[in-house]
Amino acid sequence: MVAYLVREMHQPLPDAATHVTDWIGAAYVLTLLGAFLADAYLGRFRTIIIFSCIYAVGMVLLTISASVHSLRPPYCPKRPCLPASNRQTAFLYCALALIALGTGGIKPCVSSFGADQFDESDQNEAHKKYAFFNWFFFAINMGALLGITLLVYIQVELGWAWGFGVPTAVMIVSVVWLPVFQVSIPKADGKCFYKVSSGHSCFGEELCERS
Repeated sequence: MVAYLVREMHQPLPDAATHVTDWIGAAYVLTLLGAFLADAYLGRFRTIIIFSCIYAVGMVLLTISASVHSLRPPYCPKRPCLPASNRQTAFLYCALALIALGTGGIKPCVSSFGADQFDESDQNEAHKKYAFFNWFFFAINMGALLGITLLVYIQVELGWAWGFGVPTAVMIVSVVWLPVFQVSIPKADGKCFYKVSSGHSCFGEELCERS
């Protein structure tokens, strides 16, 4: 992302690095919002679906930013280059903000929602639950590996539009695909939240069982 801001949006390298760092930090801070909404109101499944759609919209806007020439400064082989206009910068930052918001909603919910699909009272499913976490983190690391190898190759060979477009397409497919599967949604999902009253506190399932 730093390379895109420097090469395509003509930002100075220190500014681009700062903006990307702030963006990543915002995505992690917004996990607090995602976790709160999932536990207090929406439940993990609805939170994942809603914020995945927000994430996908952000990716679409980012791909459009890389595809439409009017949303970027003109090509500049030599510096100094004409900086991006306020309109161009605002469009890009809107896309990045939606991606950060989507990340904040998905990240705190997806692993626990995956664990909800297994019945711990069933010994066979309990064993599969451990295997799920192994494959889950393996998939995360493989995605990171492909992001710095395959997608970089696509971006170098075909351009930024393809580099952003491929993960955008994958994200849209995943959003459409998830509701197709029959998933297990706990009855208490979205109705449990940390509660302190009269010196008594309970969390998660304990609160549900007592309410």
